[in-house]
Amino acid sequence: MISLLWRAAIHDWRMSDGSIKKRFDLGIHEERFRKYLLGETGFPPDVTVVVTVCVDALSRSSFTSPSEGTPDNPHTCFTFLGRGVYFQTLVGEDVPPSFHRMCCYSSPEQFIFVRNGEKKILDAYLNLFATAEPVGKEPPYRIVPT
Repeated sequence: MISLLWRAAIHDWRMSDGSIKKRFDLGIHEERFRKYLLGETGFPPDVTVVVTVCVDALSRSSFTSPSEGTPDNPHTCFTFLGRGVYFQTLVGEDVPPSFHRMCCYSSPEQFIFVRNGEKKILDAYLNLFATAEPVGKEPPYRIVPT
């Protein structure tokens, strides 16, 4: 996840629709991540990576580009879902110790969580469809919330 975030901060990425993904502003963490990835320093102490393996079929078949922030998290947070593995990376000194204890890398327990992520994915898709603007012909289907 650190590599993905660093790459999202240093390069403009063209998306499948031709748009350019806005670079992440990692602030001081950009250089810290670079040095960590090169093996010049250890894992940054004010970074927490929480990994959740999703057991539902929808999450396992979904892939999202890295995104910045989540509505339910007041801390600087980056998320990414890749085929059922959900990464949540929190950065900064304001991240509570309880979150650091959940880190899959730096905590003594090195937790990896398991959950059903279907509701979260469905909510995200419904929000995407609700806020999207139609272009061209209407699709031949209708999304119905469950």
